[in-house]
Amino acid sequence: MPPIGRELCPWSGRNYKHWREVDPGSKILCRVFNTCLKLKDVPPSWKNSSTILIHKDGEVDQINNWRPIALSNTIYKLFTKFLARKLAEWCEEHSILSPAQKGFTPYDGVIEHNFLINTHLDRARSAQGNAFLAWLDVSNAFGSVPHEAIIHALRSEGADGDFIETVANLYVGASSSILTEEGPSDPLPILCGVKQGCPLSGILFNLVINETIQCVQGNPKDDKVLAPTILSFCKQREIKFRRRTHRPHGAFLQRVALNLNPSKCATLHLFLARYPVGQG
Repeated sequence: MPPIGRELCPWSGRNYKHWREVDPGSKILCRVFNTCLKLKDVPPSWKNSSTILIHKDGEVDQINNWRPIALSNTIYKLFTKFLARKLAEWCEEHSILSPAQKGFTPYDGVIEHNFLINTHLDRARSAQGNAFLAWLDVSNAFGSVPHEAIIHALRSEGADGDFIETVANLYVGASSSILTEEGPSDPLPILCGVKQGCPLSGILFNLVINETIQCVQGNPKDDKVLAPTILSFCKQREIKFRRRTHRPHGAFLQRVALNLNPSKCATLHLFLARYPVGQG
């Protein structure tokens, strides 16, 4: 095998089955990955991906109604999966992420979040009080995150300098070609955002919005914020209180160039936790 360096030839034709067959003990991959860690970079060919567009809903001629999914080399995805696992282990060991964050974690957070919501409503019914809930959706969340915000989040949480540089270099010179009916487009530079389909994207996005979730968490006895689609709820409060606390949500998100999507945001006010009083 030739020396591994920055001009490593592309292995885009390899799938996971090939790697298991040619390198069952992962000795080759281990050597390659250790070299990447030493260089704090990956070969340029790894940074090139193909993007397919999946229609979500609505008019097909509106670009916002399509979800881009990046298809990367398998060796790149194996390497970033390794980075994602180490980063997730470090976050868990040092309690970096808010306990409210269940997205892109190894645990089934949907069940826990549903339980918390039902508990909140049950307590409000028992106390014959009001229940307030709000759902906040971030517009184009993955595609809007500045790369500078990712690096800032890693540094703020105290991540290792070499690890940060490795992650930063993954986006230097990164590009993607859009797969269309007429064939692939010319490579387009990826100047912001994380790639949907990259194993590392989820945990990096969690770190970027972690400050937002922690800063608006409030008193755990009275208020709760659940993620990743930010759901907040409170009990014996006036609805104007909840409106005030939503302003920091937007302000903190705007600091990292993220914006709320009003069409997918909603509020719900239940009187005696049974009867709808207002919703939007």
